[in-house]
Amino acid sequence: MNNSDLAPICFFCYRRPAHTLKVLESIRKNDLSRESVLYVFIDKEKKPGDEPLVSRVKEVVLSEKWCGNIYIVERDKNFGLAKNIIDGINFVLKKHKKVIVLEDDIEVASNFLLFMNQALNFYESNKKVWHVSGWNYDLKLRRQSTFFWRVMNCWGWATWKDRWESFSKEPTLALDILSEDDRALFNLDGYVNFYKQLEANARGEINTWAIYWYLTIFVNKGLCLNPYISLVKNIGLDGTGENSIVEKNKNKFNFVISNKWGFPTEMTENTYMVKLIKNRLRPRGNICKRTLRRIIRSFRSK
Repeated sequence: MNNSDLAPICFFCYRRPAHTLKVLESIRKNDLSRESVLYVFIDKEKKPGDEPLVSRVKEVVLSEKWCGNIYIVERDKNFGLAKNIIDGINFVLKKHKKVIVLEDDIEVASNFLLFMNQALNFYESNKKVWHVSGWNYDLKLRRQSTFFWRVMNCWGWATWKDRWESFSKEPTLALDILSEDDRALFNLDGYVNFYKQLEANARGEINTWAIYWYLTIFVNKGLCLNPYISLVKNIGLDGTGENSIVEKNKNKFNFVISNKWGFPTEMTENTYMVKLIKNRLRPRGNICKRTLRRIIRSFRSK
């Protein structure tokens, strides 16, 4: 794969030096990291007590050559997670046609960059595909492959400039976009209430970005590509992140390293995989509750 074919990595971090180190180390274990460009966006502390932690994050970022080229953007004021991510992606896509997005709590497998870049190159000219995710629910699948569905996952993801240009975050206007039938589809046929995230943003209770990226993809009838078996894991479910809470049973699993995955060419949602995911989300006590909490948190904290 030529350097010109590789997507830049957009990495966002804030006051979590230990998490930042672990994620950067996982990126460096990818063979393609040596040929990749890494943009690091370090948000400024929100309160004086966070300054030492932000300084340690900067020390971690500067301590090694994590990728072939590294560019660091230090915010001169606190942006907050949503603004930092939106502004950072816009900045990178002024220079590049595609981007891989990671935050400081998303550890990646050693084949993550290979998967993301191959998928980005494979579907670059296919305007039906809007989003590539490195994450999936733990469905106990034994072989690696990929599938399309409607829902956007933002724990390690990628997209193209021409798709991202349609992104809009207009909290009040967003509530009027979806019909009742659309809301049902948007909410994965009633299995997860994503729409309430739009309502909470409109009321000013939260300020997030990910739900608007999902909405953008949804209204444009776009598809999202996911692997059967996750290539990322969230190491930040410990109360340290912005808008996060503690989850005792944290995303614990081992990566399955495979460089073989089939990319679907039929531009439709994979009904079998959606059925498996819905079955995973079906109320069954504590396991389902934890899964639902993860889904909701992934949008509320982004």
